Amino acid sequence: MSNNNDLINFFKDSKYYSLKYKNYFPIYEKLFSRFRGKKITFVEIGVLSGGSLSMWKNYFGDDARIIGVELNP
Repeated sequence: MSNNNDLINFFKDSKYYSLKYKNYFPIYEKLFSRFRGKKITFVEIGVLSGGSLSMWKNYFGDDARIIGVELNP
């Protein structure tokens, strides 16, 4: 069952490029859904062009602080 708030939809709607395998999303949902709407700090290592950073911000909500770390400038 698809929902406009599904993580994969936030990923598809991002205006920045990102690379994620489709089979990652059910695992992400299972691991991270309990943190939605909470005040958290989320760190992603390896963000490429930053597309996933906006995905995570939309997924977790306005109270989440999203930090991206990338080796390649």
